Amino acid sequence: MFNIAQISLASLTVLSGPVLAQDPSQIASAAFLSGWQQDDGSHVAALRFEMEPGWHTYWRVPGQVGIPWEFDWSGSSNLKSVTFEWPRPEILETFGFVSFVFEEELVLPVRLVPIDSATPIEISLAIDYGLCSEICIPATVDLNGQIDVASVSQGREVIEKALSQRAQSAAEGGVLKATCNIVPTDKGFSLATSIEFAASQNDAQYVVVEAPDPMVWIDFADTKTEGHHVTSRARIDGLDGNGVLLDRSSLRVTVLDADRAVEVQGCTAPG
Repeated sequence: MFNIAQISLASLTVLSGPVLAQDPSQIASAAFLSGWQQDDGSHVAALRFEMEPGWHTYWRVPGQVGIPWEFDWSGSSNLKSVTFEWPRPEILETFGFVSFVFEEELVLPVRLVPIDSATPIEISLAIDYGLCSEICIPATVDLNGQIDVASVSQGREVIEKALSQRAQSAAEGGVLKATCNIVPTDKGFSLATSIEFAASQNDAQYVVVEAPDPMVWIDFADTKTEGHHVTSRARIDGLDGNGVLLDRSSLRVTVLDADRAVEVQGCTAPG
């Protein structure tokens, strides 16, 4: 059984809006749902954040404005790897800026692979994230506990609901082709992508491109939809002088709209 030994949320500063002290513990609560063990010995669990009406937090990529997430699992033991299964966010447009958010609740599934599947996983997790309404507040959460291999399934229904809201794969989303190209500009480089779908797409599409290398930064993309094609252009930093150190196969390209998300792993050079 997973026991939360400590949950603490502390306001660091007010980023926008009126200068007014806010206590995140009065705005949001956090919990760990221990989920269940799979046949391969891994665990499907989840982080659950519940917020007061009118408040939201962010997707793994906040958008044009927002506070990114940081997860530190380094204090845990018997934990080999962690994989997040982000559900599709809502698209929030305020004052001409676009953010990708979860309003009032986020259930974030995680797949935990133990080093030894017959031994409990000891969790020590530190999280930095953001809460926003008329103001934005950085917050911290510390979760400590144990996932026992013999524990009764906890939170399965809400975790499976969140898993059902994950992005579709390229095949599920009807992607026929994905290309990307590094384009020199007078200020450095930009990344141009083109996703071809089997069906015509609606106009309200957003493209998010992520690189696994933390030293490579890809800006919010300008996106255009024409029939079956969704194209984007975004400034990119962290490349060498010739822009040749980017592994296209490692890029994650997500196409979002109000109804779905389609995730493409890797893209090829045009041509």
